[in-house]
Amino acid sequence: MAYIAAIDGEEYRIDITEVSGENLFILTVGEKKYNIDVVHSEHSLYSMLLDGKSYEIDLDAKDGICNILVNGEHYSVNVINEKKKALWKKSRETETEGKQSIITEMPGKVVKIFAEVGKQVKRGQGMIVVEAMKMENELKSPKDGKVIEINVKEGETVEGGTTLVVIE
Repeated sequence: MAYIAAIDGEEYRIDITEVSGENLFILTVGEKKYNIDVVHSEHSLYSMLLDGKSYEIDLDAKDGICNILVNGEHYSVNVINEKKKALWKKSRETETEGKQSIITEMPGKVVKIFAEVGKQVKRGQGMIVVEAMKMENELKSPKDGKVIEINVKEGETVEGGTTLVVIE
């Protein structure tokens, strides 16, 4: 999967490809490729082997902001996948009309629902939080409007492509 990571105002394209075999990935940052072996050891702790060196990583991610502690050094990274970036850019260029659905891109667990059927919402207002790949993602309203459907419950596991909330 491809992502855009913003670090200190500079954007980097990052591709992560799983290799046959457990915990093995090819990480591509720009033109550079790295073979990595990652093991999730505890709640937010990971152990990674990169070019024969071992790294302990503490990852705390919320709302697309990843606070990463690597061997004692702190990094703050804003991460968004390419599809979401393109949609975000397009949504900024045009007004959204008609019914709009909030759809999860990947499988995950519904952690929190802020939306209520019949309630008015504003564009950019948080509607629902879905945890996927140990990261909590707050999905926001694409427009001003009224919530007309909530198709999930807190604690429910959902597949990618599931319509979570509909706004009119």
